[in-house]
Amino acid sequence: MRKASVRRTAGIPVVPGRPFIGNTLEFLDRPLGFFIDAYHTHGPVFRMSVPMTRAVVVAGEAAEQVLRAGAPNLERTGLFRPFAEEVGVDVFERAGPEHRRVRGLLRLPYSKQVAAQFVAEMAQVVDDMADHWHPGEQLDLFAVASKLALHASMAVVTPMSLRDWAEDISRAGNAVMYAAFRLLPESTLKIPGYRRARLRMQQVIDEAIARHRRGDFGDDPRTYMIDACLQAGGALDHAAIRGACFYALAGSEIYIGRLVGFMMFELLKNPRFFERVVAEVDQAWALDNGPEFRRMPYLRAAYFETLRCYPLIPAFPYRANADTMISGHAIANGQLLLLVPHIAHFTGAHYDNPLVFDPMRHLPPRRESANERLFAAFGLGAHACSAQGMVEQIALTLVCALIRRVRLEPVRPSLRLQLRMTPLIAPHTPILLRAHPRGAGHINGETSLTPPDFHGPTDWRHGLTKLPHQTVVSAQAGTVLQTAGEPVTQLVVILAGEVAAESDAGTFILRAGHVIGEQGLLKGSLARVTYRAQTEVSMVVLSCQEFVELVTQHDLTAADIAALAMQPRAGE
Repeated sequence: MRKASVRRTAGIPVVPGRPFIGNTLEFLDRPLGFFIDAYHTHGPVFRMSVPMTRAVVVAGEAAEQVLRAGAPNLERTGLFRPFAEEVGVDVFERAGPEHRRVRGLLRLPYSKQVAAQFVAEMAQVVDDMADHWHPGEQLDLFAVASKLALHASMAVVTPMSLRDWAEDISRAGNAVMYAAFRLLPESTLKIPGYRRARLRMQQVIDEAIARHRRGDFGDDPRTYMIDACLQAGGALDHAAIRGACFYALAGSEIYIGRLVGFMMFELLKNPRFFERVVAEVDQAWALDNGPEFRRMPYLRAAYFETLRCYPLIPAFPYRANADTMISGHAIANGQLLLLVPHIAHFTGAHYDNPLVFDPMRHLPPRRESANERLFAAFGLGAHACSAQGMVEQIALTLVCALIRRVRLEPVRPSLRLQLRMTPLIAPHTPILLRAHPRGAGHINGETSLTPPDFHGPTDWRHGLTKLPHQTVVSAQAGTVLQTAGEPVTQLVVILAGEVAAESDAGTFILRAGHVIGEQGLLKGSLARVTYRAQTEVSMVVLSCQEFVELVTQHDLTAADIAALAMQPRAGE
């Protein structure tokens, strides 16, 4: 795709449209179907038009190749200006070293590890809302899921209650997203109602940031999103921290809420597979240390199949900043391009029966999406979503909490889903469900199936199959591994033996698989508990730097690290 290779070729095919409005209505009414049909009809490169704009669409493997190569001769300058100006942090348009710097600073705030600390609080959000549902009451699935996602993300951002400002956050977030994706004019952002909502949103987040700076929540050992942002020192200014929090809140409502809605919709349409998920959830949630999602293959297979079938952002916009060549077509300097790599999700060359929701395709022996090149739900390349772990943690927590609390049944079981852009992909009409109190271990009156072995091997979608640095050490009985009141300097994964955790609240015993030190390392705080070996202990010890690298570079949680450390090793 170098400039020197540009040569004139036959014209790029054009998708027929209507006078003046081009392909606008078809795209808004069938965003995925429009791209899929055009790809099969016109090939991987074609033109579409909306009022005053004609874009070149690059789809499937052609788009994947452009993104993997770093999108040379393409840029995003100006394409997301409304978002950057309104939110206060620009993570979409920047490129090169500055883009890598900003993404690096946001890796910890948007990591799975930060969100994983608040599973109980996020599950409580579901319980609090379900307390107000009457047996048999009709619910709008996507409206409920969006509200749950917003309130769950609030629990991750700060312990200060943001619930009274949920309506303002929702209104401001939706307006910004609509304007950023050019589905509404920028003048929408001048409407007094929006401006008032945005101001109130900014004021409450400013207050939360100020309280975290003062140390008002210092007694809480956990690291909230604002804490993680502040750990960057002065590298993230106040506007950027506020913007990062607002983006997480608004993005959770619009993106994670819809992801949860689609996942629940499809699970309810597949009752036999749903039984496996429910059995898995019941067993996982019964464990003392809570659910470990990477050891829940059916749940996560449904999650990845939802991402495959419903890539919520249908296209990624770029603009050519030089004459260039893509898949044999000459692209002129200044041309708007829409890259659609996830069309590969819907081609028979990569997936068997690709238009059917089939979670089993992600499990052995099929594992159809094991080739990451063919799975682009979060984008690809330098601009791929940096919050993938956070999205997964919040979405799976909410799905599990719903499954545990209520039994949902569709009001219209035979409803066929139709999609539209509002501002991301969403159903045309409300998906109505009835909510009933759930009898333990039952779905639709049938006993749940026996779940798979919860203690099986870690799943394939995590890139690491072992820890990069794994030295096993031993400690004799009586050895103090960590002393209350002293700085936390290492992460300890217990492989064998027993460790006593001693505090004012009493003493309890940790055994194989438990982790020591993750909260202190994340927050940079002093240890609150003394840990003493009760027996000879075998353990893996990681430095603070090694732990943070695994959290930020590989998006692992402390539980993930423990699972990797516990994997059988050669010769054992």
